[in-house]
Amino acid sequence: MAYPVHYVRRTAFAPQQDPSHTGLSVAQQLQNNNGSFIGDYGQTHPGDSDIDLVLGYYNGDDLPGQ
Repeated sequence: MAYPVHYVRRTAFAPQQDPSHTGLSVAQQLQNNNGSFIGDYGQTHPGDSDIDLVLGYYNGDDLPGQ
């Protein structure tokens, strides 16, 4: 399944959506020229209906101090 990069309308992950920060997860996320974030997120967050959230971005109007 493909997940496109997209604009995120809300500005925070829910606590249970924090991407994994273990050494193994980080190594997997950085594989394929930093292209494996969604795969690792799917493995560490099975059942999350908002799985493509980790591919979202904000713009300058969303961030304080811009």
